[in-house]
Amino acid sequence: MIILSSFAIAMFLAKISKGRTIREYVLGTILAPSMYCFVWLILYGGVALRLERESSGIGLCCKDAFGWFRPERNISHSLSQRGIENQIIQAHDSSWMCLGKCGDCASTIIKNKANANETYMEILNEYRYLGNDFGSISADRSLSRLSCHSIEQMWFDVMRSYGGIGEFLSAFSLISIILYFVTSSDSGSLVIDCLSANGMPEPPAVQRVFWALMEGATATALLVAGGKNSLMAIQTIGIVSALPYSFIILMACISLWKALTVANGSFDPNGPSFSCSLLDPLAAQPFKM
Repeated sequence: MIILSSFAIAMFLAKISKGRTIREYVLGTILAPSMYCFVWLILYGGVALRLERESSGIGLCCKDAFGWFRPERNISHSLSQRGIENQIIQAHDSSWMCLGKCGDCASTIIKNKANANETYMEILNEYRYLGNDFGSISADRSLSRLSCHSIEQMWFDVMRSYGGIGEFLSAFSLISIILYFVTSSDSGSLVIDCLSANGMPEPPAVQRVFWALMEGATATALLVAGGKNSLMAIQTIGIVSALPYSFIILMACISLWKALTVANGSFDPNGPSFSCSLLDPLAAQPFKM
């Protein structure tokens, strides 16, 4: 699958690079994307490390497996019965807010709220507002403990950390992801359509729509059949296949270099060569003098 997808990408790049020089092609498809990836990882990786470090410093923590806070409605009912909504939180006498004994994270949250002189109603309102993110993210969402969240949520946590434009960046990044998948599917459909049309450069549009729908249906079927672990399986396959595919890329680079030297006249493909193959010592008959 990885080899076929790479072949499709190569054909697509070849179509859009027609009329360009080899130098322009290398700069536009190898060096520029590689530099962009370096900048991306440095920029957003640094932001993620800052969020993780600063959130840990102010006491944000991951939800306890046991001893977490009771449901919001139960805490609200208990506050009404006790009549302490507007009282300052008492760290030593607030274990009733948890299910059983408060866990480490819940105890840390209660202690920090008590040191900040917050009331029980304030912690309840924050609990209602943040939901499952309570404890691992600040009230204004400017800081979050990324290690406590799923991979899908981490990106939007980083976007929301940019103050007043965080919500805009989250929506903008979601639209960008959708456009990325649409354009990737469109290019893949074009290449598959050309292959199925026996190399026709401009195949019928109806046939291209058919392949686009088939790609979407296949991806949907795989996701439904694999469930929650389907994306992880695809990521694992990509990582595992990267090592053997690296040798294929190296051989392709050498082949391209030799083809360019032949085209430039610097290398004669019909010139002198070795009298034996590189693998002859392993399979050929012994050479007799």
